[in-house]
Amino acid sequence: MTTESPDVVALQAEVTELRGVVARLQARLDTVPAAPAAPPVSAPSDRPSSRRDLLKLAGGVAAGAAGGLLVSAAPAAAASADALTVGAQHTPDAATSPTSGIDYTGSGPYFGATPHAVFSVTDNLGFNAISAAVVGAASKNAAIGVAGLGPIYDVFAAGSGITGRVPFMNQGPPTTDPWLAGDVILDAQGNLFACVTSGTPGVWRKLVGPATAGAFAAISPQRVYDSRNADGPIGDGQERVISVALSTGGGPVVPAGATAVAITLTVTNTQGAGGFLAVRPAGTGYAGTSSINWFGPNQNLATTVISQLGGNRQLVVRGGFMPADFLIDVTGYYA
Repeated sequence: MTTESPDVVALQAEVTELRGVVARLQARLDTVPAAPAAPPVSAPSDRPSSRRDLLKLAGGVAAGAAGGLLVSAAPAAAASADALTVGAQHTPDAATSPTSGIDYTGSGPYFGATPHAVFSVTDNLGFNAISAAVVGAASKNAAIGVAGLGPIYDVFAAGSGITGRVPFMNQGPPTTDPWLAGDVILDAQGNLFACVTSGTPGVWRKLVGPATAGAFAAISPQRVYDSRNADGPIGDGQERVISVALSTGGGPVVPAGATAVAITLTVTNTQGAGGFLAVRPAGTGYAGTSSINWFGPNQNLATTVISQLGGNRQLVVRGGFMPADFLIDVTGYYA
C-alpha cells in the first residue's frame, strides 16, 4: 500500500474545509431572493493522484468561495419594488416614486452621545418644505403615524434635540373621540394640553399657553425694593415702577421670560388714619384695587401678593390716602 506524503494529506484536509465553506455560503445565498445562485462546485470523481492536482482543486474551490462572497455583497437594484440586499445600500433612480433610500450599511446599536443607525431611511418627503428622514401619516389618534418600541427610549431626538408639533385643532381641549392618558395636543392658539385620564374625550389639563404662567419656581426670599433707602414714603395717587429682575444688592432674582411673580409686600412707618397700596403689572391701568390696607400710624403689616409681570419684569405700586414706606421681597416666580 502506498503511503501519502504529509503535504498531500494536508492539502486534502484544506480541500475538505473549503468545500464546507462553499456549502455554507450556498445555503446563505439560497435565503436571499434577489441574489443569483453561486456557481456550483463539483467534487472530483477520482481521487487526486498528485500534489499538482490537489493544488488545482484547492485553487478552484477558493475561487468559487470568493465568487459566492461577491454575489452576496452585490448592491440592490434601484427601481421601485425591487428587493433589497441586506448589507447593501439602496440608491433609487429618478423614476422611483417617491424617491427614497433604505440603508443597512450603518447597522449597530446606539451607545453614548454618537448615534449608530440600526436601520436608517433617507427620504425627500417632508413638512413645511423641510426634508424628513421618516414620514408617517395617520388619521387623528385612530392610527399611529410612526411608532417606536425600545427598551430605553421609544423616541429620541439625537440630532438637534428639537421636537416639533403642529396644531391638532383650532381651540382645545378635545371634546370628542376616544383618547388615552398621556396624549398631548397643541391647538392653533398655542395652548398645549395633556390627557390625564383615558376616555371619550377623556380628562385634559392645560400645560402651557400664551396667557398661562408656567411652572412655579420658589426661591429664597430676595429683597428688590425698600422705599426707606430709596424714594421715601409713597403718597396718595403716587405710583412707582419696581423691577424684580435684581435685588437691592444687585444680584439676579427673576430671570427673563418669567410671566408672574410672588412677593411679600410690607408696609411700615404708616401715617395718619390709614391708607392702602395696590400692586399691578407694569403697562396696565389702575383698576381701583388694593393689595394691603392699614388703619393707623406706625403700623408694620405684610401680605403675600401674586401678580403678573409687565415688560422688563416690572410691577407698579400705587399709594392710596395716607403715606407709608413699603418693602418688596420676591419669594418665587412663574416661568
